[in-house]
Amino acid sequence: MKRHHWTEEDDIVALYFYKFGDLRRSSSLEVVGDNRGMGGGSLRMRVANFRAIGGGGSLDHAAQQSRSVYQRYAHLSEVELRKLGGL
Repeated sequence: MKRHHWTEEDDIVALYFYKFGDLRRSSSLEVVGDNRGMGGGSLRMRVANFRAIGGGGSLDHAAQQSRSVYQRYAHLSEVELRKLGGL
């Protein structure tokens, strides 16, 4: 599989799944990850990075872009994040 270049929108999608999970969506995290070209496992790892940024995880090498997305968008509602992430 070709290496995926993470966009800000991709990080917003990962932030959405961190905050709200996939129970409120018709598509699972795995399907969304595959459709966006990063794969479900990669998206799941990015969600774990957001968990660590938020203080609840043990990963410590989150991308600067992810940290920036968290600072700018973590306060948004589910509807706002869905719209920004194209979900």
